[in-house]
Amino acid sequence: MATGANCEPIGSGYRIGDRVQARVKHDRLFYTGTVTGLSHTDADGDFEDVPKGTTGDLVTVQFDDDQSRSTIPQAWVRMGGNRRILYRMTRSGEIVDGPALQVGAEIKDIDDNDIIVTMAWLWAGPLDETEAAAECGPRPCRLLSFGTSPKVYQSGVIVEVPGARTTTSDASLMNGASEDCVFDWSHIFEPEQALALAVALSDNILRSAVVGESETSADTASSSIPVFATISPSAAAGAERHRTNITEAPDAQRSSLCLRGRHPATCTSPGVDNEVGRVLLVGGGGCTLPMALRSKFGGVLHQDVVEMHQGVIAVAYRSFGLARGSSDIRVVCADGIDFLTRAGDATYDAVLIDACDADAEDGAPLEFPVTEFVDMEFLSKCIFCKLREGGVYAVNVIANATHLAAIAYTLKIVFGNVHVLATDPNYYFYCTKKANGDTSNENITPDQVIQRAHRSGIYSIAQDVLDHDVAKTTHYRDKCTLIGWLAYDEFIERVTREQT
Repeated sequence: MATGANCEPIGSGYRIGDRVQARVKHDRLFYTGTVTGLSHTDADGDFEDVPKGTTGDLVTVQFDDDQSRSTIPQAWVRMGGNRRILYRMTRSGEIVDGPALQVGAEIKDIDDNDIIVTMAWLWAGPLDETEAAAECGPRPCRLLSFGTSPKVYQSGVIVEVPGARTTTSDASLMNGASEDCVFDWSHIFEPEQALALAVALSDNILRSAVVGESETSADTASSSIPVFATISPSAAAGAERHRTNITEAPDAQRSSLCLRGRHPATCTSPGVDNEVGRVLLVGGGGCTLPMALRSKFGGVLHQDVVEMHQGVIAVAYRSFGLARGSSDIRVVCADGIDFLTRAGDATYDAVLIDACDADAEDGAPLEFPVTEFVDMEFLSKCIFCKLREGGVYAVNVIANATHLAAIAYTLKIVFGNVHVLATDPNYYFYCTKKANGDTSNENITPDQVIQRAHRSGIYSIAQDVLDHDVAKTTHYRDKCTLIGWLAYDEFIERVTREQT
């Protein structure tokens, strides 16, 4: 239970009226707000945003963005009420150092065409952890946004200066502004996590995943808790693991993982035909998804990244750790529709679409993606033929129920096999290219998705959506909530119900 409301709890260091940044349950990003209450809880406390069994000091924060109030563990609060604009890039490419971002006030001197890099806090480690420690807690991160919506962030990456892990102060956040920093792509944003699942769902890539000298499979692996594989030791410690009979390769073994595809790879492994898988991403943003995949697969997964704004590409190199001169990540400045139209005979194991229509308005029947990426003619002529058999087309969609049903139907006709990860407001469609004329729908269960994620090494990249959306599909179904992993028939039935 809670006690001592509106009095200073022992050891918290916060007072009513303090300006802070804080996070809520199931969200890694910290938001600005004001402390409105202080309290304490034992293990029997019942708060919406406090994990069950939590004990200790709590802070009630009223957030600026929507004026909502949440009572949260004090570890989820950081002193200092302003995010910091690190810089903005103008249309001409000029770099302008940014002032403090006053949330709730009009941001001056920002043009719609500006690209903005902001410093904020992001929670590293398990989402439900309530203690900040050396291996878990708030970390400085860089966020990418545009002048049209400067507080709607497209990409984020944790940045740390070696030996300079920080205190709770607002000024300490700027340590992450240093050029001498290390990037950690283990906690990419939800849309990027969801699209990363397509790599695990690609039959070609999954069959080609080799751990060490032998392939780990559901038939041969003993039942165990999978190893949490990540480039950052800080993100691995204490991570909640989904029990499965598939064991994910630890990083020490990951270096010998090879993918058998169509093109020569740079790695070698005894007895393995070393060739790479191929992935196309349309809508690169800060390129945190390609770098997260690279952190898992090294140079053995070839990625083509298509981004139409040269300035965004420049910012990705400058501030988000995009590797220069990489042979495994090819960045192309082009319109995604034009690229696919002219791509010739290029084939991919996965095609990922995260491209919005710049002219789309909030609340429009189809906000995301550009219409062509869900249009039957374009899909048939420019995407279906670019996928190898068993390859996956994944597209991020925001639309009303009528359009969602129509999009699902279109994708079913073109690809034959469709699944949906519903997270509201985003719906991620995964379409497997079947053999010509095969329109059967081979259902993949939520448990099988999680197993594939472990086996392919994607689990630690996509852990949030796997743990809180895919794994809880039955829970949401019982609550009649359209969230979770759904096969085509169930999705159509439920989204049709939403229309009525």
